[in-house]
Amino acid sequence: MDLPREDLSAVYLLLANLFLREADATLLAELAKPDIADVLDLLEPGVAAYIRDTDWTPEAMNDLAAEYSRLFLMPEGVSPYAAQWMQGEEGAIRARLSDQITTLYEALRVEPADFGVGNVPSDQVGMLLALTSVALQTESAPKGKGLAGRAMDLMRDWAPRFADDVRENSESPLYRAAAGLLVHILEESAPD
Repeated sequence: MDLPREDLSAVYLLLANLFLREADATLLAELAKPDIADVLDLLEPGVAAYIRDTDWTPEAMNDLAAEYSRLFLMPEGVSPYAAQWMQGEEGAIRARLSDQITTLYEALRVEPADFGVGNVPSDQVGMLLALTSVALQTESAPKGKGLAGRAMDLMRDWAPRFADDVRENSESPLYRAAAGLLVHILEESAPD
């Protein structure tokens, strides 16, 4: 799947929204679009039917929100923070990541608050995906290079392990598909 920059940026932003906050009706409607649902279905068979055919009542939305919370907010869930997945002393890793991420925010002239979420640590997977999306929109370097490449590099080493853990622990086909898409899109946008 060789996507144009604009489309690749949209995929990164879609994933950012899935990992940053609980899914809402607007996000589910976006995911139900044939071009998106069909790709997700390739990665997690049955997810397109799940998204399209579920009667998204308040109770069903609450169940999906509970799954998000169980996976990404609870201590026994799957940590969405890069520092938790990287090898080495956690304090040193956090300091290095913070410097690298701050440099990208400054170069792109954005702030974490620009992504419409509260006080989320900058090494949260959704924040890194949103940052990558902005980099893809604002620069003209080849897809896997430049600022976008640097943002992607912050995820390449640990995101596959994170995704495997999400796939193994999620009861929702939506989050299993999102994890598969994360790995796929990072592989697809790797520099040649």
